[in-house]
Amino acid sequence: MRLLTSAICTTVAVGLLAGCSGNLGSSSSSLPNAGSAQSSRVHTGAHGELSLIPSWAHPAGIQRLRLGHAISPDAKSKEIYVSEFYGTNVYGYKNPNSSNAAPNCTISSQSYVNGIGSDTKGELLVPTGSPSGINVYKKSGCGALDWTQTDSSGQAADAASIKASSKVYVGEIANYTSGVGDVVICTKTGGCGAPVTNSSIANYGAGVAVDKAGDCWMSSFNSSGSAIIVYWKGCSGSGAVATGYSASSYGGLFIDKKGQLGAIDLTGTLRVYKGCNPACTLVGTSTLQGESLFGNLDTKGKTLAVGDFINGDVDVYSYNSSSGTATFQYSFNNGLSASLQPEAAVFTPTNKP
Repeated sequence: MRLLTSAICTTVAVGLLAGCSGNLGSSSSSLPNAGSAQSSRVHTGAHGELSLIPSWAHPAGIQRLRLGHAISPDAKSKEIYVSEFYGTNVYGYKNPNSSNAAPNCTISSQSYVNGIGSDTKGELLVPTGSPSGINVYKKSGCGALDWTQTDSSGQAADAASIKASSKVYVGEIANYTSGVGDVVICTKTGGCGAPVTNSSIANYGAGVAVDKAGDCWMSSFNSSGSAIIVYWKGCSGSGAVATGYSASSYGGLFIDKKGQLGAIDLTGTLRVYKGCNPACTLVGTSTLQGESLFGNLDTKGKTLAVGDFINGDVDVYSYNSSSGTATFQYSFNNGLSASLQPEAAVFTPTNKP
């Protein structure tokens, strides 16, 4: 019966999804209407787990895989990890992978993963949708599980951290009570805290980012259907909607070595901003391959890896923090499947902001 309910939920608008899903149905409240066709329909898992890929985003024609040569590969960022929403594994690839080699290691039993992250020490952050929680793995070569915590307040969908042994900032795609996105802070021994939210978030939460001061950001939509980024000083309080930010859709976030905020628009654009605390100043804009959601930088902060769910691959770019732009270098897809929706790619370790 739950499978049938989930199938019905796949075809209805976001405003009805919270009431349909067995996984998110702990509250009788429904999601606010986002007013946007881009966010009004999403893919769901077998029991209503939510993917950040909307159902309108489908391939118009798969692009040919483009191989190439890695530019100044970062010896410290030894792996590129990739998640697939409908898969059950997170794959580790040797960096660089311009030859499209198969994954050299696998982390199994990871269910309904949207975004993944890395801290600056090389620990891998895997937020799972079912059961909802955060898994932290030791650095290098699909390392052993370091620690895990259950996220009981909503479905975990992305994660960011400077030092995972201290704090991991988990972005929830939807809180079980409100039905909209928020951020929870989880620790190895203290569990996950109360959600950090903002009244302007009226739809699913997507990317989350944190800087060395502990300030955090989340991308979402407001009640008018406009894509927004919300900023919280110290990742607490009511926060503020960033001004000067403009995008067609939500997407992943990252912080570069200059402290600039990279914002991926899943329709295929990267925008890099100064500030956003809460006033944003645009630094640069780049067109990405296909349609992408989550990515991050290598230790040097000069290479960006992004999950491209339309083409079913990982796209790797050289990144210039001065101009805030990314230039495509190569892609790889060995072991990945577009039907399983690879949403995220990350280097481990990532750069220190």
